[in-house]
Amino acid sequence: MKTFQRKIVFPVNLIVCVLMFFVAPAQQNKERNLLSGRYSEAFLEQTLEKGTGWVQFPAYSDRSGWERVPKHIRDKCIAKGEGYLNYEWKSVPATTFLEFVRSGGRGPNEKYHTSVITPLSDMFYAELFEGKGRFLDQIINGVWAMCEMTTWSSAAHIKAQTTGEGLPNVQEPIIDLHSARNAHFLAWINYFLKQEFDRVNPFISQRIEYEINRRVLEPFYTRDDFRWMALHGQIVGNWNPYCNSHVLATILLAETDWQKRVKGVYKVMTSLDKFTNYYGDDGGCNEGPGYWGMAAASHFEALYLLKKVTKGGIDIFSDPLIRNMGTFIYKVDINYPYFINFADAGAKVNPNAYLVYQYGKSIGDTPMQGFGAFLAQKQNFANGEYAGSPFFVFESMFDMNEILTYPAKEPLPGNFWLPDLQVAGCRDKEESTEGFFFAAKGGHNNESHNHNDVGTFVLYYDGAPLIIDVGPGTYTRQTFTKERYTIWTMQSAYHNLPTINGVMQKEGKEFKAGNFTYNASPSGISFALDLSGAYPNEALVNSWVRSYEFTREKGLKIKDSYNLKEVKEPSVLSFMVRLEPVLIKTGIVNMTNSSGKKIALRFDPEQLEFSYETIPQTDKNLREVWGDNLYRIVLRSKSNKMKGSFDIKIGR
Repeated sequence: MKTFQRKIVFPVNLIVCVLMFFVAPAQQNKERNLLSGRYSEAFLEQTLEKGTGWVQFPAYSDRSGWERVPKHIRDKCIAKGEGYLNYEWKSVPATTFLEFVRSGGRGPNEKYHTSVITPLSDMFYAELFEGKGRFLDQIINGVWAMCEMTTWSSAAHIKAQTTGEGLPNVQEPIIDLHSARNAHFLAWINYFLKQEFDRVNPFISQRIEYEINRRVLEPFYTRDDFRWMALHGQIVGNWNPYCNSHVLATILLAETDWQKRVKGVYKVMTSLDKFTNYYGDDGGCNEGPGYWGMAAASHFEALYLLKKVTKGGIDIFSDPLIRNMGTFIYKVDINYPYFINFADAGAKVNPNAYLVYQYGKSIGDTPMQGFGAFLAQKQNFANGEYAGSPFFVFESMFDMNEILTYPAKEPLPGNFWLPDLQVAGCRDKEESTEGFFFAAKGGHNNESHNHNDVGTFVLYYDGAPLIIDVGPGTYTRQTFTKERYTIWTMQSAYHNLPTINGVMQKEGKEFKAGNFTYNASPSGISFALDLSGAYPNEALVNSWVRSYEFTREKGLKIKDSYNLKEVKEPSVLSFMVRLEPVLIKTGIVNMTNSSGKKIALRFDPEQLEFSYETIPQTDKNLREVWGDNLYRIVLRSKSNKMKGSFDIKIGR
């Protein structure tokens, strides 16, 4: 078939998020201060545990305690550790940092980080379960290798140094996702194995304590300029709860100075408030469900620990926002593992089963608990497939029976609406993946992990992708720079949107949807929005109103009503599809979902000309999700009129 030639003006902006519709998102940045506004530092000092009594897992020497974990789980963990008994630890070459600057490649540097944390983690769990000292020397080697690393931060993140990107400055430790995680993990290793280390040589535990303090705790105590802290009004995303949750656990495990402990924990609380202050009341994650685990779920981890170490003194789980931030994850579930994936979220998401379950339990939401139990089944939880931070890995192992016996159910709500995020979804049948699932978004083009996608939608049939959101490719240096919107996956032309007069949407908060309306009824949902505000002046558009009407068991109608200032070149309607489309009859295109079901897209051939573009998938991440090729249906306007409308019908 014909291949559409890319002839598009690059405007761009940052939209991210999810699906929805209407004028503009409700104002965010509410000064809720759910933690620091309710609990003073003096209250924290009165309620915070002074030591590690909050850790209720068995000591390393308590063999009967560890034997409470099912034998097949212990054996599996021990076997994984055995695979590294002869492992040769690697140092991180300087050129892996320079490679990020030279080519934008993050992979080489991150591979070396993984080459330390993964074997160390597996042998740590193996030693806890076996308790014979067989893994101890290699754990010491791994700890030493980590302590010898010039930085625990990723090459992609050391640009936060005052000296900028390039090689890490050993005199200026940066707290990023990796360094916060590493400090937390080493704190757990030292908590359980300090006595064993000291029998070998006390310098081992002393070195761990020194490096944790030097690289993470002291920078956290003394600096307030890390962007993720958001202590000076910065926009916040998943870095805030992810880093804060790891720093919090590190303080609770490793900090022995009482005043530093109190002030450090309270600083975490103050910083976490900046994260929830940025959220809309609907609890929607504007980074997409793929980041829910690092965003709302990491925030949950911190709240869970705060409640535990204050013996229930600090507890905000009854707050409606905290509830909504949790339930978001099952609202945007299409058919596991497929989730609504606007922004930098992949189409397939694998939320941590235990965190979902415990979050649901903490807020008293039985559908969320059931979803966690459902995920536990899908993730082979009973056979020891665990992930996450050590505290919750340990809890999940000891509490396994609870989640495995809880009634498992994928909630699959009939419809949902997130007014702040401007995302909506609806399916043919509640609690069923049969038939159509539709979701769409409004919003603006300056959200976290933004794509220029105001007004886009996705459509699935029988739980399988039909009209898709491609999602992000592998992150490179370009992904988070001004070059972001030269990447095709970020551009509106490669979302299910119009390209107006050859011009795509532009990045920026000012580029947004307008005049939004939304309605829901037993038969389905409908909404409309004016897309013109998401395009720059070069698009020469007065208004472009897109209306969606989703009717259960019938399908989707799309109407684009436009008013142009001038027609410079034909406008184009794009639809991204998983499998090759076929024009079976004039005005009728057959689309096939990934399960082989055929759905017809109907258009007026007097108004629109059909072609399609084949897009080979050279990116590893995209190829793993979608296969070797994706396809872009192109419906090109035949009209020179400045006013008019296009009607699209999608159904069986």
